[in-house]
Amino acid sequence: MTTSPDTGPRAATTPATRGSGPAPHRVLVTGSRTWKNHAPIHAALDELLTTHPDLVLVHGACKQGADAIADRWARLRGLPDNRIVRHPAEWRRYKAAAGGRRNTAMVQAGAHICLAFIDLCAKPACDKPMPHGSHGAEDCARKAHAAGIPVTPDPPWKTRHDAVQLTFGGAP
Repeated sequence: MTTSPDTGPRAATTPATRGSGPAPHRVLVTGSRTWKNHAPIHAALDELLTTHPDLVLVHGACKQGADAIADRWARLRGLPDNRIVRHPAEWRRYKAAAGGRRNTAMVQAGAHICLAFIDLCAKPACDKPMPHGSHGAEDCARKAHAAGIPVTPDPPWKTRHDAVQLTFGGAP
């Protein structure tokens, strides 16, 4: 990871400038595999693309849910492959730790913002008190928040976990 002259908690996770221009605006999308509503993801990413035409989309490469919706958005908007950074979890290699390792890698690679689209936990044998969000997406959002990356909503685990409230900006 490169470093920047910035100070503060976000300095280590904000992409540093390369060459003479500023770094592209990196947007980390995390979300539940069960997330089906494309509208808030598309709206958030469209808004960011308008203000940051150099946007680079970073996601966990899940074939369903928020990651898949964000990936499809990028392809529909014509983002070139070098501006879509996919971080698939290495399940065969790391087993149950794969998702957390992937989340750590995405956060450590840096982002300017983390968009979190988190549904209620759907794990049948979950022993955590309900309600709470899906484990992997909440893990990534927490890691981003701890690294000083702004998480929208801010932070998602402090709001009710339902599809209505977990939209861009936390607005219903």
